[in-house]
Amino acid sequence: MNRLARLLSPLVLLCVLAACAKPAVPTAPAAATSAPKPAEAAQAPELFLARPEGARGPLVAYDMASGLQRFTLPAGLMAADEKSFFTAAVTGDKTTLWAFDVQTGRQTGVFPFDGQWALSGVSPNGRWAAFTRLASESAKTTWTKANTWKTDVLIVDAQDRRIAHTIRLDGNFEVDGLSRLGNSLFLIHHLPPVNPDRYQVRLYDLAAGRLQEGALVDKRAPDEVMAGQQWEAVGSRDGRWLLTLYLRTKHHSAFIHALDLDDRFTFCIDLPSGDGNMEKLKAYTLALAPDDRTIYAANPALGLMAKVSLDDLSVTNALKFDPIAFTYDPQEPRRSLVSNDGQRVYFAAGPQVWAYDLKRGAITSYEVSAPVTSVGVSGDAQRLYLTTANQALQVFDAINGQVLSFQTANVQSR
Repeated sequence: MNRLARLLSPLVLLCVLAACAKPAVPTAPAAATSAPKPAEAAQAPELFLARPEGARGPLVAYDMASGLQRFTLPAGLMAADEKSFFTAAVTGDKTTLWAFDVQTGRQTGVFPFDGQWALSGVSPNGRWAAFTRLASESAKTTWTKANTWKTDVLIVDAQDRRIAHTIRLDGNFEVDGLSRLGNSLFLIHHLPPVNPDRYQVRLYDLAAGRLQEGALVDKRAPDEVMAGQQWEAVGSRDGRWLLTLYLRTKHHSAFIHALDLDDRFTFCIDLPSGDGNMEKLKAYTLALAPDDRTIYAANPALGLMAKVSLDDLSVTNALKFDPIAFTYDPQEPRRSLVSNDGQRVYFAAGPQVWAYDLKRGAITSYEVSAPVTSVGVSGDAQRLYLTTANQALQVFDAINGQVLSFQTANVQSR
């Protein structure tokens, strides 16, 4: 399967939680369109998995050989191992969870349960799903007046189709991540509960059935107050790391919040932030390397490519190139990924796409006429695939940026 950027759209940490979201449209998701027959699925075609609306939006699968769309899944979450996809909807006083196989688009399970809940997290292996109760407007009004908050969370065993844990918390909490073993739930605790200006990372021990005392803090800076905008997140495919890019609005800097889902600790890794221009910092995007041990933070506006080691939990190299002058709209999607051979980092902002050759230190640009919504690379690292807001799938020579037709791309791949 091709490597994909699994990135969130810009999201302000200090505003609306999943628990405060409007109820999902109470309709069941349509069956995956153009789903392959069993015989076709056995051929395991190489797919480009596009997320045109970000990591919580629909999933659109294209056949890399033909450029044709194979299936579409409704808005939802994909597990970090890229094997399963989940979506949920509220109908009356019930919520239904659907599970799909990412390779074929086929539904693999359905689980209805009582109450109105929003899908708020999935474990890296797709075994566990977290839901946050959708609070009524009257409840939120009451909480606001009292400067308090209540958060209810359900943990669903998606394999056995049962509710594994029911959690009620005093406070304004947001699901941050789930461990692959289903024994740890990580939460963002917003403080104060109404109009928060800071946060803490908290651990709910699912095996013990209790919220652990105190916050998970960076051992290198235990007294640091965590505050800022959550800009995007990437989960490692091996299920160990949840890596979130934050922008410090008060200190005008960027950092990666590295959460170890297995060993239950967190570190903050400061990124090069130039002169602290917030608009330029918003051009940062994250891409995880194939080894799951290296992450690249690319910022074309600053002319920086920070190489971050998850072994050392630090920036090991700040690769520099000439800053790229472009009109950047922070509301437009940002996408990035590393090729399967680990030699190039691709990153996009609005209608601009670049490739950074890690060996040569050279930048290649690509001609695109509309904002890029998804980026992917073929398994052999020879072809780059893009989708935009107003066009179908496009294919390029990943080395020199030449525009290809799918017929030409197929010939080159043989």
